[in-house]
Amino acid sequence: MDAPIEIPNFELFKEIGRGGMSRVYLAHQLQPKREVAIKIVSPGSAPDETFLASLKIEGDTIAGLNHDNIVTVFACGVVDKHYYLAMEILPGGDLTDKIKKGLRAEDAVEVMIQIGGALEHAHKRHVLHRDIKPENVMFHESGKAVLVDFGIAKEGDAESSFTQVGAVVGTPHYMSPERCMGKSTDARSDLYAMGVMFFEMLTGHKVFEGRDTFAVSYAHVYEPVPPLPPEHARFQGVINKLLAKDPNDRYQTAAEMVAALKKHRAGAAAPAEPATRRVDT
Repeated sequence: MDAPIEIPNFELFKEIGRGGMSRVYLAHQLQPKREVAIKIVSPGSAPDETFLASLKIEGDTIAGLNHDNIVTVFACGVVDKHYYLAMEILPGGDLTDKIKKGLRAEDAVEVMIQIGGALEHAHKRHVLHRDIKPENVMFHESGKAVLVDFGIAKEGDAESSFTQVGAVVGTPHYMSPERCMGKSTDARSDLYAMGVMFFEMLTGHKVFEGRDTFAVSYAHVYEPVPPLPPEHARFQGVINKLLAKDPNDRYQTAAEMVAALKKHRAGAAAPAEPATRRVDT
């Protein structure tokens, strides 16, 4: 295997994933002995010391978020101008896979409740995620949902350290109106992204589409929320509140959102058919 660096106390075995900024490897931690996943950011993606230092700080922040539905981070650091993050292995795939296969409404609600709990924990510590999307919700073999890949910012920051060095934090399809307009963000921006994700779990498609980033951003700022299909109309109120253009009209905390979803879970029977239409690949 052609690993870019050697990391003390870890043996890298094989590449198991990659993204625009990084590669992920299956590895063995020597002390304590355990299998881990290691994400490595290459120098080409992180060209200066400021960016590497910010990654290290943010990795330490994630490591301090101790919650069942937030990825467990074992170690992070910088070696030969490569940033690395050692974390638990999540073999259950991500939420994108489940949406493509078809997701029951009751399962979509359960994912929202679990990830909402993770956000409540982070937000109480004044940490925003800033990149909520199906790819960043992964699963244990048990089916438990886990939030990964924080694009961290402190609450109220207009920009995180990522954006300050020129990298985009967030994905346009999941950005809140205030994010699209470059305004300061808070926990309610994460909740907006949760609404986009919930809509996608229920329908199989994103709430707003467009020919380019500008068109998608325009829709988030100005277009009304589309109606859910009739079989999921009972969730329209939750969707509308999560996707309100004005943050003051949304749920104000993740705990409020979770409480509303638990009421739906308690009062609704499980649907007979998958909530998500199958997406051909």
